[in-house]
Amino acid sequence: MSPFALWALVALGLGVVVVRQRSVAVGLVTVQALVLVAVAIGEAHTADGLTAAVALVVRAVGLAVLFFVLAARTREVSPVRAGPGPLVRGAGAIALALALTWLVPRFGLVSRDAERAVLALVGFGLATACARSATLLQVVGIV
Repeated sequence: MSPFALWALVALGLGVVVVRQRSVAVGLVTVQALVLVAVAIGEAHTADGLTAAVALVVRAVGLAVLFFVLAARTREVSPVRAGPGPLVRGAGAIALALALTWLVPRFGLVSRDAERAVLALVGFGLATACARSATLLQVVGIV
């Protein structure tokens, strides 16, 4: 996977942590899934690779539809405020991602950049699930 694709996924993950609207967060997760689809299609040289790409397409579309339907059906009368502001959430998520990349040893992916991107996304997901009070955003953070 190219470094650009890796860090685009990480940037989209950080965006989920700091955005205010649930629909924007769902859109960012959907774009993230579509970037994975594009990478999988680009690297599919065998039938197994093509099968994996199709599975990622089904996952991306399924999650997008599910999350957008849930966001539309569960509108609150007044906005659910997250405790900390976007800058605090972003700084905490970045600190957690950096701590993970520094503390976790190599675990066998193709490149160290890929490992760091995975750990950053795990950190951003944990930060989203912990710092957001809306249940849909907590689920989005876990995904």
